Amino acid sequence: MHIWHSFTEAQHGLGQKATAISIGTFDGVHRGHQAIVGELCRQARERSLVSLVITFAQHPSSIVKGDAPPLLLPVEERLELLGALGVEAELLVEFDAALAASSPETFVREYLQAKLGLNLLVIGHDFRFGAGGCGDADFLTGLGPSLGFSVIEVPPVILNGTVVSSTAIRWALAAGDVKTAARFLGRIFAVRGQVVTGQRRGQTLGFPTANIRLAPGALWPRFGVYLVLITFGQEKHYGVANVGVKPTFGRNEPGIEVFLFRYQGNLYHKMIEASFLGFLRPEKHFDKVADLQAQIRADIEQAGILLSRGIDGLETGDEGRAMLPGP
Repeated sequence: MHIWHSFTEAQHGLGQKATAISIGTFDGVHRGHQAIVGELCRQARERSLVSLVITFAQHPSSIVKGDAPPLLLPVEERLELLGALGVEAELLVEFDAALAASSPETFVREYLQAKLGLNLLVIGHDFRFGAGGCGDADFLTGLGPSLGFSVIEVPPVILNGTVVSSTAIRWALAAGDVKTAARFLGRIFAVRGQVVTGQRRGQTLGFPTANIRLAPGALWPRFGVYLVLITFGQEKHYGVANVGVKPTFGRNEPGIEVFLFRYQGNLYHKMIEASFLGFLRPEKHFDKVADLQAQIRADIEQAGILLSRGIDGLETGDEGRAMLPGP
């Protein structure tokens, strides 16, 4: 798979090859995105085209509206997951004011066609681009014949009566509903980060923990306590994670603190991944440290019960991220 960082770089890399293209933020690479990319790759194989995904280093709303929601995935993980779906090439571009101000026709002519050899455009049901967001499916379908490309619009993925979207996943995570988020994502929601030195309070409480530092701008699920699966290298361990500010000990910056079951090793400075399997309870303040200790023991017991029940059918694969069966 090729990853390019400018239209000029992509143009040189493609040479004279024609392309099938999808464009979007693809935040989360959820089941709706997977349907689009799956159709892109299938059509590219059938038509002997290069499958190319154009995505953005930041959310376009940060330029268009001056504000943007937190991203479900860092850029590196987004590119990794798109590549795992079979995309042959990815173009990561900076979404800036000039790009936002381009008319849809100018963008198609000068970028997609002239530089990238556009032959087929595969889009989602809510795709819009260009100045004022006026470049929609109808516009593209009308423009295609004169410029020599065709358009395929992929219908939305609907689960339990809800259209799968990044917004719906954010709402689920804000409620601590990691089960719904996992169903929409097609994999268990997870975060990656480096283990850093904390205040060692977990050790004094009798429950040594690993403190995970997330990348700036990362999405935080609802503050509270979760059953998690921790992965680092080839090792996997279950545990409980507290997400939040640890209110019993005053005001703190938000963080993720994980206690691993039956693990005695040293995790400092390791990059680990925490997959969120189940929400146990909201974060709360305790007047006495002894009450917090008792609650942690209860959390661990509840986590063990969830594990014994199979976590409502969630499956954790041996390869890559924890995955779910089909919808």
